[in-house]
Amino acid sequence: MKTIRVRIDSLIPQLGRVRLFRLLPESAIRRLVEYSDFVEYEPQETIIREHALEEDVYLILEGSCAVMVEQENGQAYVATLGAGQITGEAAIFSNMPRTATVIAQDRVRLMRFERTAFMLALKKDPVAGMKVLFSIVHNLMVKLREVNLELAFERRDAGDQSDVDAFIASVMDGK
Repeated sequence: MKTIRVRIDSLIPQLGRVRLFRLLPESAIRRLVEYSDFVEYEPQETIIREHALEEDVYLILEGSCAVMVEQENGQAYVATLGAGQITGEAAIFSNMPRTATVIAQDRVRLMRFERTAFMLALKKDPVAGMKVLFSIVHNLMVKLREVNLELAFERRDAGDQSDVDAFIASVMDGK
């Protein structure tokens, strides 16, 4: 990971199209940029490590990231995130360990917010802050819905004890 410099004037229009900031005036976007820094990760570099206690939230400006979770037999792929998406946003609301690992799939450029600085920026413009926080909560709710649907799908296909009993009975009876 390395810190990079960006041309703010050319970045502001791009940020204005991102879901997180699209309801904000340019002045509010500029204020948020002042409270952030910009970083670049090389392919396969870890951005967020599952179980780590960190406070950074990332907005992906360029590139893509794989979201992975630990399982008994290694890492399991969860999703791919691309430009305009955020990751690590739960860190704004809690001091809990990270729930997933995020790895750069290619060269990735990110806008990084540290929680305290981010909250300070939002306090300076409460209307913009509410819009950003509602956008983040909406994003978390969408992710939760996706996880719930996936879990329901997995449970539906897992079968239950009666399926196992019927299979054993058919094998034992020679059917």
